[in-house]
Amino acid sequence: MKVARSGWSKQTGFEVFVNDADIGTQLWDELFAKGQDLDVRAGCPNLIERIESGLMSFGSDMDHTTTPFEIGLEKYINLDADIESLSLPALRLHTPTKKLMGLVLEYHRSLSDVNVFVGDQKIGDIRSQAYSPRYMRRLAFVMCNLEALNGAKTVAVNTDQGQATGTLTSLPFNFEALGLKACR
Repeated sequence: MKVARSGWSKQTGFEVFVNDADIGTQLWDELFAKGQDLDVRAGCPNLIERIESGLMSFGSDMDHTTTPFEIGLEKYINLDADIESLSLPALRLHTPTKKLMGLVLEYHRSLSDVNVFVGDQKIGDIRSQAYSPRYMRRLAFVMCNLEALNGAKTVAVNTDQGQATGTLTSLPFNFEALGLKACR
């Protein structure tokens, strides 16, 4: 058995891993019985919190074709590292053509598709999104085509009430710099 405080979300919590599935139910029951006074309960990642915090999800926001430079993780890459690596030579030659960015929409509208536009040109697609009651904005992660984006910060998306305008920003969201204050 292994216990981890991996920090996938900002919430305090632990993950328990067992190698023998047969003891899982017994362990579950015992943890909850012994943790009653501590309010121990099952939990899961909260989508709103994940988006607000800029926590990316493999499979949704990126995949095996995405480089660290395209999702804002370049500070963790040392292209000059003297190590044997299959990926470093490829990363040294790769020029990013896309970038994962944050999107802030002022309105609490449902999105009718995942397309993001500058004028009539599609510049990207929404990978994850949620309405944030804390900031009273719809927040999203958008994979942008850098050439099509051409430095634009104002974009349009299709909603259930027509097109809405949004602002692109870097991730994680800097709500203070965006002039947004938490409502609670």
